[in-house]
Amino acid sequence: MSKTIDWLYGEGENALMEKYQELLTKFKAFGDPVKERNNFRSEFPVYEKMVKEMGQSLNLQVAGMTTDITEKQTSDVFSLAGDI
Repeated sequence: MSKTIDWLYGEGENALMEKYQELLTKFKAFGDPVKERNNFRSEFPVYEKMVKEMGQSLNLQVAGMTTDITEKQTSDVFSLAGDI
């Protein structure tokens, strides 16, 4: 990155547009994957919260079911939902 900055303020002042575009393409090839990983990691807590909320909603729905479900079946469902 420091080489690019040095180039911009040195030889880059008089460079052709094609050279700028070439360097930008190389820079993006390096930087875009880093940017994508950062975006994923910054969005992860949002998705984690959504999954937890869905699990809580499922627990409430299952808790409201009382017909034809044995105590063991109810316990099994709550146990599986707790693993989410």
